[in-house]
Amino acid sequence: RFDRGRSRWTLRARIGKDAVEAVLQHLLFEARATTQQRAPVQEPPVKTTTRVDCGAPSRVVREPTKMAGIMINIKWGKEQIPASVAPTDTPAKLFEQLEQKTGVPVARQKLMAKGAWRGVLKENMSLADLKPNQNVTLMGTAERLVEPATKTVFIEDLKEEDKAKSGMCLPAGFANLGNTCYMNSTLQCLRAVPELRESLEKNGAADQELAGALAATYRDLDAT
Repeated sequence: RFDRGRSRWTLRARIGKDAVEAVLQHLLFEARATTQQRAPVQEPPVKTTTRVDCGAPSRVVREPTKMAGIMINIKWGKEQIPASVAPTDTPAKLFEQLEQKTGVPVARQKLMAKGAWRGVLKENMSLADLKPNQNVTLMGTAERLVEPATKTVFIEDLKEEDKAKSGMCLPAGFANLGNTCYMNSTLQCLRAVPELRESLEKNGAADQELAGALAATYRDLDAT
């Protein structure tokens, strides 16, 4: 009988060469069968990067792959604010993101999402149950006013020519000289004809008697 605890010299002294080969083949067969029965261990995906330091050889560093984020909709009053979160993010990171977008301090934020967590979101909770495009309600008052994306310009701040072009105010007209009201109305109607205005701007300087005077009059009206 082959005893694994004994040395090779003792084994060869008691059994022949053929027996030794047979025993070794049997052990090799058992080792292969044991290796095939083991299930392979699946490692998490990793990202390989190469870092090169000055004066030192390059080395390969294996870093864990970051999970992709999802987009959610933050409903704050009448506003809809998009936000990006990852399942591994902490609530504190989401609070900071919303503070930058809304101006609501972290201490005043109350977030509620149906199916993602119970009640109001707290720092010890998880964001793993959030789904893409899920609606999350934000309650809280902003401490600072967030500047709008488009600056609001009031008509009182516009120049006279900009007011006339905007159409938000009545354009300037002609003074009535007693019986010129009909002529004034006709001239103002002709002022709205684009083809006439273009022709006056091109050819008005050559004839100062009528066309040039009419072109200058219309330019004065546009500036007032």
